[in-house]
Amino acid sequence: MNLRRLAFGLLLAALSAPAFGQVVINEIFYHAPEDLRDLAWVELFNNSDQAVDLSGWRLHKGIQYRFPAGSTIPSRGFLVLCQNRERFQEFYSVPVAGLFENSLKKSGGRVELRNAEDRMVDS
Repeated sequence: MNLRRLAFGLLLAALSAPAFGQVVINEIFYHAPEDLRDLAWVELFNNSDQAVDLSGWRLHKGIQYRFPAGSTIPSRGFLVLCQNRERFQEFYSVPVAGLFENSLKKSGGRVELRNAEDRMVDS
């Protein structure tokens, strides 16, 4: 009986798995030197074999950003959001997809990636 419940639970979990790609928060740079307070950025990675439409997705909690319509992340691709584009480009030669609001606290915090249906994808 317990084996059947376990099998049913696993089947239910598999059927309710999200239909979007495996987009994750890959890296967060939040602790820049004191004289570079606005050099904060977040990198997303799409670990799937298909591009993912990010229209309506958002970063939530510690920082705020909503992806506009038509935003995508390519298969096995990266995407960077930062706090200050000019400051970021002083140190990195990577394209910036957008600018987030608020700042990442050096003492810690939470950042959530939510899809267009407002389901948490990663944190």
